[in-house]
Amino acid sequence: MISVRASSGSRVMIAAALVLAFPIAALAALLPAEKCEAAKNKTAGAYYSCREKAEATAIAKALPMPDYSKCSSKFDTSWDKAETTGAGACPDNVTLTADMNAYLAAQAAEAASVIAGASIPDCAGDLATCEGDLTTCDSDLLICVAQPVGQVHETGQTICYNEGGTVIACPGTGQDGELQKGIANSFTDNGDGTVTDNLSGLMWEKLSDDGSIHDWNTTYDWTTAVTTKMAALNSAVFAGHNDWRLPNRHELLTLANLGAVNPATFSAFNAACAPGCTVTTCSCTQWSYSYYWSSSTYHLGPPAAWLVYFSTGGTSTNGKTLDNYVRAVRAGS
Repeated sequence: MISVRASSGSRVMIAAALVLAFPIAALAALLPAEKCEAAKNKTAGAYYSCREKAEATAIAKALPMPDYSKCSSKFDTSWDKAETTGAGACPDNVTLTADMNAYLAAQAAEAASVIAGASIPDCAGDLATCEGDLTTCDSDLLICVAQPVGQVHETGQTICYNEGGTVIACPGTGQDGELQKGIANSFTDNGDGTVTDNLSGLMWEKLSDDGSIHDWNTTYDWTTAVTTKMAALNSAVFAGHNDWRLPNRHELLTLANLGAVNPATFSAFNAACAPGCTVTTCSCTQWSYSYYWSSSTYHLGPPAAWLVYFSTGGTSTNGKTLDNYVRAVRAGS
């Protein structure tokens, strides 16, 4: 044991000397997998730091949204480099680098929300119980962490009412507005006409008011929603992707905010909508007769399919030959 007494001004020099005294041979003995993992850890840390700087810049300059594009670009390059250098020594359990990027972004967004004053997400019981046994999870790490066992998205309700519909204090009511159970919703505008749900990883098409394929006023019957709109988005490789599709009923319902009406959705899908706006400058959601198609057939009556009503956030069914609104989705990356 080494006992050292030093003034505060000399402690850094002593610490540096102790670090230099550490055997260089021990560092050289690291296995390729360990070096690769260390490089990935460094990359993840740098990504978090970059996002924090982007958020600080957005606040200082009063920007509507932080610009994370440089962070993502640097992360993708560094992560791929670590895997290439490691020559397969430290593969991860995701198929795309972008999947890991999205996972880290979700964690960063959740941490930023808590720092800004939100409560730490409620995970029933101990963390191991909440997330379940990771060995029984899907091999995709995103599913294990982003969707803990026993939890779904919050509904968005924060107000409580009595039986007559009058607003009342929430404590002790046991209402959704008091408990607000579930995982806090978190969305990122990607700046390319799409919004990513940081919890599910789904990437959504934004809607515009410019007469384009994204126009919020255009309606389709159930079949042409796929053969016309989805085909057009995929043919154009919208936002760099050609796997756009019609969301199923459960996916579409994740956009319903039961704490809002007309439209009953989140701000990421209801922002700056005005005549002539494009998907990179606004985000529109219809609320007047605002039924949006899902890809899910109504099992009791197969000539009909499920819709989500974004005036109130409810669901309904409609004949597949009728016209309704459409919003495209794809697996996030």
